[in-house]
Amino acid sequence: RTLSQRISLLAVGVAVITAIVAGALSVGLIENTEASSARRTLADIANATQTASDAGATAAGEVRARRLLQVLRVQYATLNRRGQVTFTTDALVSDAVQPSDITRLIAGGNVSASRTAEGHAVLVEGRPTRTGAIVVVQRRSDALAVVGGVIRRVLVALLIAVAIAVGLGILVARRLSRPLRSTAHAAHALASGRRDVVVEPTGPAEVAEVGA
Repeated sequence: RTLSQRISLLAVGVAVITAIVAGALSVGLIENTEASSARRTLADIANATQTASDAGATAAGEVRARRLLQVLRVQYATLNRRGQVTFTTDALVSDAVQPSDITRLIAGGNVSASRTAEGHAVLVEGRPTRTGAIVVVQRRSDALAVVGGVIRRVLVALLIAVAIAVGLGILVARRLSRPLRSTAHAAHALASGRRDVVVEPTGPAEVAEVGA
């Protein structure tokens, strides 16, 4: 291969490897950050629901709260002081809540966990209330739904960066190899018997030295 081709291949290789490494690190960082944020958000929802329940929310307020949770794709259940479920929005909650969670809630403790329910990874937050306890559950995929769009934008940006790096690499390779090609043409002309060949030493120091 020519020097230009080798430099171009090197530029492509470096750009692709850099993009793969940067993409893997970025995706992992985004997912971890969003997962932590999703857990904090669900914990805040559980705290707000606990406060509303202890304050004696009105029927209209409960309806609005249920609608909001539905929009956020958050399922929840209420328990009485004996640990019995008095209301639940989805069977996912029943599958996600374990007996140890109920025992902890009835004893006045909080529950914060990540586990699998009905084949889905879910986030679970439970809070004790004056009348028993409240448990909110959200599928991890629903909590991280926004991550897909962010990752796609990051990958598109990396692809654009790779294309720019490859283009610049090819351009630089051609500029670097141009003086060598001129010197090679002059050498071939001299070999054919011509003696009126003039070579202008240009390019990087080593290439200019060959030309001289």
